[in-house]
Amino acid sequence: MDAQQHVIGSTFRQLAFALAKNEGRSVMLSVHGNRGIGGVFVDEGRIAWAAAPATRRFLSDRLVAAGADQHTMRELLATARETRTPLGRLVVQRGLMGPGDFAAVLQEHAVVSLGEMASQSGGHIDTQERRGGTFAMADTFDMVPLLAESVRRFVP
Repeated sequence: MDAQQHVIGSTFRQLAFALAKNEGRSVMLSVHGNRGIGGVFVDEGRIAWAAAPATRRFLSDRLVAAGADQHTMRELLATARETRTPLGRLVVQRGLMGPGDFAAVLQEHAVVSLGEMASQSGGHIDTQERRGGTFAMADTFDMVPLLAESVRRFVP
C-alpha cells in the first residue's frame, strides 16, 4: 500500500471502507468533509482515538465536570505531550476518574466523533501508515460496534 491513499465518495461509505480495509493495521485516517477535518487513529485494527471538529471540547468538558479546572487541563495536556503518556493514564493516575469511567467517556467521544464524521457530505479520507502497538488494548475499541453505534445515532 502507498503511504497515503485517497478515497472519494460518500463519507459514511468511505469511513466504513477505510476501517474495513485497515483491519489489523495501524493507520491514521484524516476524514475531510463539509464540517472540517477529523481524525481516527487505528492501532492494530482497533480504534484508539477519533475526533471530529465538532467534538473538540467533548473530553475536556467531561474532565472539568469530573473536577479538573482549566489550569489542571493545560497541565495534563502539556504533560501528556511532553512525556508521550496517554491522557487517560494521567487522568486515572491523578484520580480525576477511575479507569472504567475514563474508558466510557473515551468510547462515547469516539462514537460521537465517528458519527459526526460519517454524517458529513462531500469529502475524502486520507490514510497514513503509523507505528502500531502504541495504545494499550484496554484503551482501544472494536471497530464494528463503535461505527454501528455512531451510524445508529448520527447518520440520517
